[in-house]
Amino acid sequence: MDLGLSGKKVVVSGGSRGIGRAIVELFVAEGAQVAFCARGAGGVVSAQQELGDNAFGTAVDVTNAVEVQQLRSGNSQPWGNITPRRLPSRHH
Repeated sequence: MDLGLSGKKVVVSGGSRGIGRAIVELFVAEGAQVAFCARGAGGVVSAQQELGDNAFGTAVDVTNAVEVQQLRSGNSQPWGNITPRRLPSRHH
């Protein structure tokens, strides 16, 4: 599957387990650099060790505006600023 993500920077919240983790794995497999976050630092560290160099995890509470801004500004991940974009919805 080619999602056109090769070389793109992507942020996934809740990326240390469950559906979020599956999304991170898919995006990394598609060639994206994925910054993922979750509330628990332990889960983030474990996931990052398993996901490899194109995934960077950090503990972020997405209900905390300061922490989210730090993630967006590149203060907590190695690939610089992240420009937010909303993915288009598909209704069938």
